Amino acid sequence: MSVLIPGAREIVDIGGIVIPVSNLHVIGGYTATSGRNTTLRIPTSSSGYQVPASMKFKVMAIQASFPFSATSLGVDIQLGYADNDIGEDTTTALTNPVYTFGSQNTQLFNAGGNSISGPNNIYTRVIGGTFEVPATKYTFIGSTITQAKIVYIFGKVVSA
Repeated sequence: MSVLIPGAREIVDIGGIVIPVSNLHVIGGYTATSGRNTTLRIPTSSSGYQVPASMKFKVMAIQASFPFSATSLGVDIQLGYADNDIGEDTTTALTNPVYTFGSQNTQLFNAGGNSISGPNNIYTRVIGGTFEVPATKYTFIGSTITQAKIVYIFGKVVSA
């Protein structure tokens, strides 16, 4: 039996970015230590999410949360994809990494020492997705400074 709820929408609003719910995939992970990377995973999975063969993962929104105070020097999150599942917050080497915003030194979020804060000194930022992850690849996040970060990526798996 199905129930129709009047006014129900088949979309989700992620920080002002509206995404259709059909075929929505959410992957996430954390990193807390300088020089470490994490393969993003479906929240209930113990292994990294691998894009299926003949498909691609089209990123539509990226949400990052991290502690922040007026004395912080900023936060950085590197984002990309690679051939291997490296685990969480690890120094395991990435195989053939591709940094989606240029290079390993390009930071997705960098507050640059600006004085920003949120509830309980946790700052959350959402940006629109701007890239695709090819078939059989694993999405990862990395860090060059020691600071806890949690990242969720919202997207769709579509034919390559």
